[in-house]
Amino acid sequence: MSKTIAIIPARYSSSRFPGKPLALITGKTMIERVYERTIQAKKIDEVIVATEDQRIIDCVLSFGGNAVLTSDKHNSGTDRVFEASKGFNADYICLLYTSPSPRDRTRSRMPSSALKKKNNNHKLVIKSIY
Repeated sequence: MSKTIAIIPARYSSSRFPGKPLALITGKTMIERVYERTIQAKKIDEVIVATEDQRIIDCVLSFGGNAVLTSDKHNSGTDRVFEASKGFNADYICLLYTSPSPRDRTRSRMPSSALKKKNNNHKLVIKSIY
């Protein structure tokens, strides 16, 4: 049976909205809302938040989620997901980008070649989880 991991890149050090993943939306952080929506997706066996900031790690752990600390030198969420994916054994890695609103059902699309070329052991799946 194949295993699919969803990795959510979450950057604290945004220039437009620093700390956005920890922003409260009706009593829950944005990252918790995104995590909850992701864990409900069919065919996702595990959800991981990949972040460069310990505050996000602590937040995710506080609601029972899984998170890994990544480098703060990444230029994109794709690079962050690639680093995080190296630590997990999975048949598929889903790269998840949050939409501008966690209540929005749309997803940004990114070309899959970026991660596929870097890691031939994983198949990258990019699609809506809703």
